[in-house]
Amino acid sequence: MAIFKYPNVSCTDGFFTGKVVGFEQSLIDLLKEGLITRDYMQDLFKQEQIFKDNLEQIKKDFPNKTIVVCGDEIFEADTLKEAERKAHDKYSGRPTYSYSPIVEL
Repeated sequence: MAIFKYPNVSCTDGFFTGKVVGFEQSLIDLLKEGLITRDYMQDLFKQEQIFKDNLEQIKKDFPNKTIVVCGDEIFEADTLKEAERKAHDKYSGRPTYSYSPIVEL
């Protein structure tokens, strides 16, 4: 599983690995290498935008929780693994955008 980590933000998926140069650049590189599709990349950017548009409300509603955005829905849990599981149980194969107040290694 590829995990791109930035301060308090990670983006994961179940099938690729890539260079971490920056979130957007990493996705562009993966697209160029044929490891993801343009639709997959656009879906991931959409999930990222949903997260950003709702960040203040998310922090208020789910303090100290890990958040995963997938399928235009917000999933919360105590750990990234648990939040990812919830999202993938409902939207298998869809990209997820994740936030954790505690960076997991």
